[in-house]
Amino acid sequence: RLCAAVRAHPHPAARPVLHAWAALPAWARAEAPMPGPALLCHGDLHLGQLVRHPPPTAPGG
Repeated sequence: RLCAAVRAHPHPAARPVLHAWAALPAWARAEAPMPGPALLCHGDLHLGQLVRHPPPTAPGG
């Protein structure tokens, strides 16, 4: 989609953007499976707090 958008709407910044895109690993471009075991990052923990905290069965929940 990125390449199609650049072709449809040429822009002087397109070349460095496409160069940066090409430098990403294939899994980051959704062109290959993510390697290794799934990992959590700090932000994942906060998302879990938003989605699951407090549990409905907790006092005051």
